[in-house]
Amino acid sequence: MDKKILTGYGWYRLERTYQTNISKDYLTGEAAWDEYAALRECIQNAMDEAQFMAEQNGGQLLDYISLSADSDWIRLHDKGRGVDWQHIFLLGRSDKRGSQYRGEKGEGQLMAFLVFAKLGIPMRMFSQDWMAEARFDTYEGGSNEVLVLDLYKATVANNPKKMAVGTSWKVRNTN
Repeated sequence: MDKKILTGYGWYRLERTYQTNISKDYLTGEAAWDEYAALRECIQNAMDEAQFMAEQNGGQLLDYISLSADSDWIRLHDKGRGVDWQHIFLLGRSDKRGSQYRGEKGEGQLMAFLVFAKLGIPMRMFSQDWMAEARFDTYEGGSNEVLVLDLYKATVANNPKKMAVGTSWKVRNTN
């Protein structure tokens, strides 16, 4: 099956599906995140990249980040280097350790995917030539539900607005 999705950036084709071992029950109780904590994580990642770009190229942090919302979607975009898709799927992978940036554990973006999927709030992350969405599926045919990330690649021929730089997050506005 050749699954494709039309987005504001053009057409994307399902490239791979990654089944994690992160249970749907993770981040519950006192450690629970809500949609605001998940969105804050996305904003922190964008701010870290915007800060890096401002330090490297001059200018202010706000020159490299934008946030907008309408009745359907919350959109966040940084004008940075973009994210290598493999970094999203590696728990504990971070370039920010020992720096002045906000995140450093290498788990926040994956946890944001988990929380939005758990709450049934659609979220897409775009960078370079890829897009990712999260959902739940049973773990290796068992009864436990785990986080699954679907990775889509841009189809160049039908993608005139392909992102050249940065990373974007698009979260369904539930208010």
